[in-house]
Amino acid sequence: MNTHYFGSTGEAYNACQTREDIKNGDVLVVESEKVVGFLLDAWCVAVTVEVGAFHTKAEDAKWEELKTYGPTPISFVPSAKAAVAEAKRLGYPLRPDSDA
Repeated sequence: MNTHYFGSTGEAYNACQTREDIKNGDVLVVESEKVVGFLLDAWCVAVTVEVGAFHTKAEDAKWEELKTYGPTPISFVPSAKAAVAEAKRLGYPLRPDSDA
């Protein structure tokens, strides 16, 4: 998994829909909005309190329950853990449901 940095969550979201170098599970960082998340299939999902244009997972969902819809199932637990670690490193508040 790779980490990508963007100027805004809108820019990140658009890039995730159009750039081939951004892969499922990659970590997404938007320092200007204090948002960190990752790409979960076609959705940018935030682990931080600030979400900008990103989505959040349902509070009662567990990361280990979320699997890709593609032909090769993958777990998003490593991506969630990496995003949480990056958010902590940057000092950004985490969502209560970011328990990766």
